[in-house]
Amino acid sequence: MFTIAFFKGAAERAAKTFAQSLLAVISVTGLTFGGVDWGVSLSAAGLAALASVLTSIVNPSFTAGGDQEIVIEQISDDGSELPDPEPEPVAESADDSPAKHAA
Repeated sequence: MFTIAFFKGAAERAAKTFAQSLLAVISVTGLTFGGVDWGVSLSAAGLAALASVLTSIVNPSFTAGGDQEIVIEQISDDGSELPDPEPEPVAESADDSPAKHAA
């Protein structure tokens, strides 16, 4: 559960959450750099980062970048799976015509 990949994923997610939350709180609390309440802003961003870490612990395989495979299946109206579509044939160009090669 707690692998290097997990810790890297959790740290990256927490850092991004911290930065996004800090930016959001700064933009709401103060329009100028001097008007920002840094204690409140950093505290709110820290709580958001903590929530992100807790979320990572709840779902460690997703955080670690586990084998997440997305499979899209085509289903018909009656619920049966449709076969994969056949690839379209490649059209021959006019330059490859047999008459040109015979000359």
